[in-house]
Amino acid sequence: HARPRTRALKNKRLSLGLLQGELAQQLGISRQTYGNIERGEFAPGDRTGTAEKLLAWLDSPEPD
Repeated sequence: HARPRTRALKNKRLSLGLLQGELAQQLGISRQTYGNIERGEFAPGDRTGTAEKLLAWLDSPEPD
């Protein structure tokens, strides 16, 4: 089951009308990796900076 933060990622992505691949491209990761993260099946390692990118995106204000 998805954890609250992964659910929040999906909710924000959907509210912005983005496909997984579109958001993954913006974050510089593969669609498959993003999909795994969104499903809670993959915890990004610290070496890649992916976790920081995802949290920064999640915590950023939505555009008007």
